[in-house]
Amino acid sequence: MNSISKRVHTLSTFWRGFGELIHPTPEDRASMKSGRINKSFVEEIELIVSRVNGCRTCTYVHSANALQEGLSDKELEELLALDLGHFPAERAVAFAFAQHYAESDGKPDPAAEQRFRDYYGPQMSQDILAHLRFIQFSSVTGATIQALLSRLRGQPVSGSSLWTELIVFLISAPGYLPRLAWMERATAYGRVRDALSQAE
Repeated sequence: MNSISKRVHTLSTFWRGFGELIHPTPEDRASMKSGRINKSFVEEIELIVSRVNGCRTCTYVHSANALQEGLSDKELEELLALDLGHFPAERAVAFAFAQHYAESDGKPDPAAEQRFRDYYGPQMSQDILAHLRFIQFSSVTGATIQALLSRLRGQPVSGSSLWTELIVFLISAPGYLPRLAWMERATAYGRVRDALSQAE
């Protein structure tokens, strides 16, 4: 069993991340548009960050996308359990760094980041980091919205603020709510649900 807790925004982390999302650096913008990284690899990395941050909706979306890109059910179960040791090094190094990136709230240890950059080289490491910065903000945003929904059910998330939850929801709902609707219709929904039940 893998205990996953939600990582939620403060107002400062939300506004900072929101600003970076609206006005990305030229390097991040180029990386996100380049298509140099295999789509399945991107989905797997984003799945790991979503899982660490406790955003259930993001986890569902990226799990379903990864399955559609060819990820096996067994590999999905391993990713959801953050059991990363069975993957080949060319994926496992990025997976381990993605987990560390999320666990450090987007502030990785400089030595770990340098090892990651040395392994993948300047261009590929920049491309992966651009995706990590995007999904780190997006998944913590999703977890914060879910904290609001949990609060409405009488189960507030420790360390989360009602006002922050409301502000994040009001600004992010137009992008977040369609994901909820998509999740219910996705053909891979059942497979993801089954894999999550194994991991939790």
